[in-house]
Amino acid sequence: MELLIVIGVLGILAVGLLAAIDPFEQLKKARDTNMRNASTELLQSLQRFYTTHGSFPWDMEMYEDICGTGPTQPMEGLGDITTAAMSIQNPDVSTCLVQSLSNDGELKETFMGGVGGTDIYIGADPEDKSDLVVCFAPTSKSFMDDPVTKYLINMIALDGSRFSIVEQTGVPPYTACVRQLGDCAQCFK
Repeated sequence: MELLIVIGVLGILAVGLLAAIDPFEQLKKARDTNMRNASTELLQSLQRFYTTHGSFPWDMEMYEDICGTGPTQPMEGLGDITTAAMSIQNPDVSTCLVQSLSNDGELKETFMGGVGGTDIYIGADPEDKSDLVVCFAPTSKSFMDDPVTKYLINMIALDGSRFSIVEQTGVPPYTACVRQLGDCAQCFK
Protein backbone atom coordinates (compact mmCIF):
# COMPACT_ATOMS: atom_id res chain seq x y z
CA MET A 1 0.00 0.00 0.00
CA GLU A 2 2.81 2.42 0.89
CA LEU A 3 4.49 1.64 -2.41
CA LEU A 4 1.34 2.61 -4.34
CA ILE A 5 1.12 5.90 -2.44
CA VAL A 6 4.78 6.71 -3.24
CA ILE A 7 4.26 5.85 -6.92
CA GLY A 8 1.13 8.05 -7.01
CA VAL A 9 2.95 11.00 -5.39
CA LEU A 10 5.88 10.61 -7.84
CA GLY A 11 3.43 10.53 -10.74
CA ILE A 12 1.77 13.75 -9.56
CA LEU A 13 5.17 15.41 -9.20
CA ALA A 14 6.19 14.24 -12.70
CA VAL A 15 3.01 15.68 -14.25
CA GLY A 16 3.58 18.97 -12.40
CA LEU A 17 7.19 19.09 -13.60
CA LEU A 18 6.18 18.47 -17.24
CA ALA A 19 3.55 21.20 -17.02
CA ALA A 20 6.14 23.63 -15.64
CA ILE A 21 8.74 22.81 -18.30
CA ASP A 22 6.29 22.80 -21.26
CA PRO A 23 8.38 20.89 -23.82
CA PHE A 24 6.48 22.30 -26.83
CA GLU A 25 7.22 25.84 -25.69
CA GLN A 26 10.89 24.89 -25.31
CA LEU A 27 10.91 23.61 -28.92
CA LYS A 28 9.36 26.87 -30.14
CA LYS A 29 11.93 28.83 -28.15
CA ALA A 30 14.78 26.84 -29.71
CA ARG A 31 13.33 27.43 -33.20
CA ASP A 32 13.04 31.17 -32.50
CA THR A 33 16.63 31.29 -31.27
CA ASN A 34 17.72 29.61 -34.52
CA MET A 35 15.71 32.12 -36.57
CA ARG A 36 17.15 35.07 -34.64
CA ASN A 37 20.66 33.76 -35.33
CA ALA A 38 19.86 33.18 -39.02
CA SER A 39 18.37 36.68 -39.34
CA THR A 40 21.42 38.36 -37.84
CA GLU A 41 23.73 36.15 -39.95
CA LEU A 42 21.90 37.21 -43.11
CA LEU A 43 21.96 40.88 -42.09
CA GLN A 44 25.68 40.79 -41.32
CA SER A 45 26.52 39.00 -44.57
CA LEU A 46 24.54 41.60 -46.56
CA GLN A 47 26.26 44.42 -44.68
CA ARG A 48 29.70 42.92 -45.42
CA PHE A 49 28.70 42.49 -49.08
CA TYR A 50 27.57 46.13 -49.24
CA THR A 51 30.81 47.29 -47.58
CA THR A 52 32.88 45.37 -50.13
CA HIS A 53 30.89 46.22 -53.28
CA GLY A 54 29.04 49.45 -52.46
CA SER A 55 25.70 47.87 -53.45
CA PHE A 56 23.48 44.95 -52.59
CA PRO A 57 23.42 41.98 -55.01
CA TRP A 58 20.02 42.90 -56.45
CA ASP A 59 21.39 46.31 -57.48
CA MET A 60 24.50 45.02 -59.27
CA GLU A 61 24.96 44.31 -62.96
CA MET A 62 27.37 41.43 -62.27
CA TYR A 63 24.56 39.52 -60.48
CA GLU A 64 21.89 40.32 -63.06
CA ASP A 65 21.82 36.69 -64.26
CA ILE A 66 21.30 35.42 -60.69
CA CYS A 67 18.96 38.11 -59.38
CA GLY A 68 17.19 38.85 -62.66
CA THR A 69 17.73 42.56 -62.12
CA GLY A 70 20.44 45.16 -62.40
CA PRO A 71 21.15 48.69 -61.25
CA THR A 72 18.50 50.10 -63.56
CA GLN A 73 15.85 47.59 -62.45
CA PRO A 74 15.95 47.04 -58.67
CA MET A 75 14.24 43.88 -57.45
CA GLU A 76 10.62 44.79 -56.88
CA GLY A 77 9.88 45.13 -53.18
CA LEU A 78 13.42 45.65 -52.02
CA GLY A 79 13.98 49.30 -51.50
CA ASP A 80 11.04 50.21 -49.30
CA ILE A 81 10.98 48.31 -46.04
CA THR A 82 8.37 50.59 -44.48
CA THR A 83 5.88 49.72 -47.19
CA ALA A 84 7.10 46.48 -48.74
CA ALA A 85 9.51 43.80 -47.65
CA MET A 86 10.15 40.44 -49.26
CA SER A 87 10.41 36.96 -47.78
CA ILE A 88 13.53 34.92 -48.44
CA GLN A 89 11.15 31.99 -49.06
CA ASN A 90 10.34 33.70 -52.38
CA PRO A 91 12.39 31.61 -54.88
CA ASP A 92 13.68 34.68 -56.74
CA VAL A 93 14.86 36.32 -53.52
CA SER A 94 16.46 33.17 -52.07
CA THR A 95 18.27 32.41 -55.35
CA CYS A 96 19.55 35.98 -55.58
CA LEU A 97 20.70 36.12 -51.96
CA VAL A 98 22.18 32.67 -51.51
CA GLN A 99 24.00 32.47 -54.85
CA SER A 100 25.41 36.00 -54.82
CA LEU A 101 26.40 35.92 -51.15
CA SER A 102 27.85 32.40 -51.33
CA ASN A 103 29.80 33.30 -54.51
CA ASP A 104 31.28 36.17 -52.52
CA GLY A 105 32.04 33.94 -49.49
CA GLU A 106 29.61 35.77 -47.20
CA LEU A 107 26.99 33.04 -46.75
CA LYS A 108 27.01 29.25 -46.94
CA GLU A 109 25.09 27.63 -49.78
CA THR A 110 23.26 25.53 -47.16
CA PHE A 111 21.80 28.61 -45.44
CA MET A 112 18.25 28.01 -46.70
CA GLY A 113 18.34 24.43 -45.45
CA GLY A 114 18.97 25.69 -41.92
CA VAL A 115 16.11 28.16 -42.17
CA GLY A 116 13.67 25.56 -43.47
CA GLY A 117 10.24 26.85 -44.42
CA THR A 118 10.30 29.77 -41.99
CA ASP A 119 10.01 33.27 -43.41
CA ILE A 120 12.73 35.84 -42.90
CA TYR A 121 11.83 39.23 -44.34
CA ILE A 122 14.30 41.71 -45.84
CA GLY A 123 14.05 45.20 -47.21
CA ALA A 124 15.70 48.61 -47.27
CA ASP A 125 14.60 52.08 -46.29
CA PRO A 126 13.05 53.93 -49.28
CA GLU A 127 15.16 57.03 -48.59
CA ASP A 128 18.45 55.28 -47.82
CA LYS A 129 18.79 52.00 -49.70
CA SER A 130 21.85 51.09 -47.61
CA ASP A 131 19.66 51.06 -44.47
CA LEU A 132 18.76 47.37 -44.53
CA VAL A 133 16.46 45.54 -42.12
CA VAL A 134 15.98 41.77 -41.60
CA CYS A 135 12.98 40.43 -39.62
CA PHE A 136 11.43 37.15 -38.50
CA ALA A 137 8.14 36.25 -36.79
CA PRO A 138 8.68 34.45 -33.47
CA THR A 139 6.36 31.67 -32.30
CA SER A 140 7.32 31.13 -28.63
CA LYS A 141 5.64 33.01 -25.78
CA SER A 142 8.90 34.34 -24.39
CA PHE A 143 9.99 35.78 -27.77
CA MET A 144 6.50 37.20 -28.41
CA ASP A 145 6.59 38.98 -25.03
CA ASP A 146 10.11 40.30 -25.61
CA PRO A 147 10.11 44.13 -25.94
CA VAL A 148 12.18 43.75 -29.13
CA THR A 149 9.14 42.11 -30.78
CA LYS A 150 7.54 45.45 -31.64
CA TYR A 151 6.98 45.16 -35.40
CA LEU A 152 3.93 44.02 -37.34
CA ILE A 153 4.08 42.01 -40.57
CA ASN A 154 1.13 41.89 -42.94
CA MET A 155 0.91 40.48 -46.45
CA ILE A 156 0.19 43.21 -49.00
CA ALA A 157 0.40 41.15 -52.20
CA LEU A 158 -2.05 38.31 -52.63
CA ASP A 159 0.63 36.05 -54.08
CA GLY A 160 2.65 36.34 -50.84
CA SER A 161 5.55 38.14 -52.51
CA ARG A 162 5.36 41.45 -50.61
CA PHE A 163 4.81 42.28 -46.98
CA SER A 164 4.50 45.45 -44.94
CA ILE A 165 6.57 45.78 -41.79
CA VAL A 166 5.67 48.59 -39.41
CA GLU A 167 7.16 49.44 -36.03
CA GLN A 168 4.58 49.91 -33.29
CA THR A 169 5.24 53.11 -31.38
CA GLY A 170 3.38 55.81 -29.53
CA VAL A 171 0.88 53.75 -27.54
CA PRO A 172 2.21 53.22 -24.02
CA PRO A 173 3.02 50.86 -22.51
CA TYR A 174 4.34 49.00 -25.59
CA THR A 175 6.42 46.19 -24.24
CA ALA A 176 5.46 43.73 -26.96
CA CYS A 177 3.55 43.38 -30.19
CA VAL A 178 -0.25 43.52 -30.26
CA ARG A 179 -0.91 40.22 -32.04
CA GLN A 180 -4.45 41.04 -33.16
CA LEU A 181 -3.13 43.66 -35.59
CA GLY A 182 -0.89 41.26 -37.59
CA ASP A 183 1.99 38.85 -37.18
CA CYS A 184 4.55 40.07 -34.68
CA ALA A 185 8.20 40.30 -35.67
CA GLN A 186 11.67 41.00 -34.37
CA CYS A 187 13.73 43.14 -36.73
CA PHE A 188 17.44 43.84 -36.91
CA LYS A 189 19.05 46.83 -38.63
